[in-house]
Amino acid sequence: MARILLLLVVLGCLGAAPANAAPPRTLRLVSAGLGPVDASIVAISAGAERAFFATTESLVGDDQNARLDYYARDQDGVVALISDGLTGSDAPSDLRISASGARAWFVTRQQLLPVADTDSAADVYERGPAGLRLISAGNGALDAALVGGADDGSIVVFATSEAVPGTGDPDGMDGMVDLFVRRADGVVALLTADTAAPTIAAEVAPDGSRVQFTTNDVLAPGDDDPAADRYSVPIAGGAYTLVTDETGPVEAHVSTPDLVTTWFTVGGSTYVSSGGAVTLIAAATILGATDDARRLFIETTAALDPANDGDAQPDVYERRIDGTFRLATPGTAAAPAFRGATSEGVVVVATTEALVPDDLDGLSDLYRFGVTGPPTLLTGGVGSFTAIFATSRNVAATRLLLDLDVDVPASGDVNGQPDAYEIGAESFRPAAGGLAAGSSALPITLTPDGSRLLVTTTTAVAGSGDGDAAVDVYEASFAAPAYEHAPTLTGTARVGRTLTCGPAPVDGEGVTASATAWLRNGVPIADATEPVRRVVAADAGADLFCRVSATNAIATTTADSPLVRIAPRALSSSLTGSPIVGTTVRCPRFVGASSVRYRWLRGARTIAGARSRSRRVRAADLGRRLTCRATAASGSASTIVDARLTIPGRCVVPYVLGLPAFDARTALARRGCRSRTVRAGGIGVLPGLALGTTPGAGSSLRNGARVTVRIRR
Repeated sequence: MARILLLLVVLGCLGAAPANAAPPRTLRLVSAGLGPVDASIVAISAGAERAFFATTESLVGDDQNARLDYYARDQDGVVALISDGLTGSDAPSDLRISASGARAWFVTRQQLLPVADTDSAADVYERGPAGLRLISAGNGALDAALVGGADDGSIVVFATSEAVPGTGDPDGMDGMVDLFVRRADGVVALLTADTAAPTIAAEVAPDGSRVQFTTNDVLAPGDDDPAADRYSVPIAGGAYTLVTDETGPVEAHVSTPDLVTTWFTVGGSTYVSSGGAVTLIAAATILGATDDARRLFIETTAALDPANDGDAQPDVYERRIDGTFRLATPGTAAAPAFRGATSEGVVVVATTEALVPDDLDGLSDLYRFGVTGPPTLLTGGVGSFTAIFATSRNVAATRLLLDLDVDVPASGDVNGQPDAYEIGAESFRPAAGGLAAGSSALPITLTPDGSRLLVTTTTAVAGSGDGDAAVDVYEASFAAPAYEHAPTLTGTARVGRTLTCGPAPVDGEGVTASATAWLRNGVPIADATEPVRRVVAADAGADLFCRVSATNAIATTTADSPLVRIAPRALSSSLTGSPIVGTTVRCPRFVGASSVRYRWLRGARTIAGARSRSRRVRAADLGRRLTCRATAASGSASTIVDARLTIPGRCVVPYVLGLPAFDARTALARRGCRSRTVRAGGIGVLPGLALGTTPGAGSSLRNGARVTVRIRR
């Protein structure tokens, strides 16, 4: 049974949104060329590093066959021929790529490497960094088919009924298809040993660890029926694991990309297989599952949520990882057609039922069901339409793509042609609006994150370099986030105060992250990521500004606030030194100052010529207040500090009984007294403390007179 594929969408905005609510996608021509030759989409790498297309036009000199070839175009515009060397009538087919697009695999009957490939059967080739490489070993008359490869290109799996020499395959030439792996070192190994029936519908885990396939063979205990079952086998070799361990043929299956968890339907019931254990989910059919294995979407007539499901009509249900069920389409009477879901549980369906008052046409429309709240009508008022839904690998793509054959009102689509539409986080709109001709050819290929997609059109988009009326491939990407204006910076630019980085509105689709950072002299400050910042000493004298950033799948855009210079910070607000004639007093130091100017005042009058940081106390200062006015500057920011000290006119001896020696000397210095200490005997205080002074407390002496402090032994 063919694998059911689910295209996941991230629909962060659950309310109704006009079709043109998001910024338009920009278009870039991929299939360069001016001849009247059509081109078709093939693939795009996960990060849109390379886009792949097919055309019969010769776009490079090495392409001389006038046949269909595969090409790749890099983001820098370089076009490379992937399937070069073809000379006959055979065209290459089934191109697959590694995640980055660095390696491309395709199938051809041409002997592109005649020394290694001596037969005319179909073989698998690789075009990679080292050039062309033959993947499918063997030179019999039997074809090989490409199964897939690891995301990093380290292994490639192919299928053939030929007995590949040296692999231990005993059943060649009997029509039994086996799976083989070619590793990066060139070694080819048989994966499906001991199989008699053909192996089909095979898938390779992205990490290259395992392959899952379908076969009628009984390869493991528990497989007790002759019907087709899914098996898994390690790429490195090992035992088979029966995935679909239930009686009867597998009717449908869907797996996580790593092939660890598989949901499957047998006999109208859905099961989950993970870690070797198989569990019944419900009497239901599979619609799809999220790639993280946390949500399974099924269709069933059973009322798995009786409180909300009161009819016997088919409904879409979500089965969560904890085993509970949620009715994803409440309020529907007619059976809705499932069209996609998100990892958060948002579901998109098509139905002829009018689920909102605005749906008046009685025809099929698209609706979006959020996890909570009413459904949103997406295609209201368009009349009858045909929607062809594009599918993608079961990964968390952020867009649901469809081919819509009518022009949706207010969408910008007025060409009367079928067009590719997308349902995104903030939009429902044409994938490439404004085209004069259709852009609807399927498959529509998109990156896993949904940021870029490939569309085709006969329109020659102005400025793209497209000068013909043939079908060409374009890459469409939504724009990087754009800020309407820079963030504001408010507050006081001084140490100890706060600055606030004001909000900056951003336009942009699919913004997944917004951040604030603070920078000092252009260098990010570690752990400074909050909108409000308290200015610290390390900021003094520096240029500070905030930077906001918004990220979507295209790019990260930043915007910087105006910068502000933080004023220097004084380390003290007082003069240092003693108010004694003949001693030196000094102004405070600063952090973050590029220059400091000093001015000394006696009382309110400036002292002529006093412009240095230090000053010797003079007799003229006795009884007066000395002030050092320091002006520290850093650019346009400055700090002014007035450090004051009154010079006593007389040395009036203070009371120091019981003080430690240092404190006693300090108290004397503040009164304008010099001092010395002597050890003396006495009582009344502890050893090491002052017994008193000579002369005694209260004595009035000249400024600078020496006083003796007696310290108890």
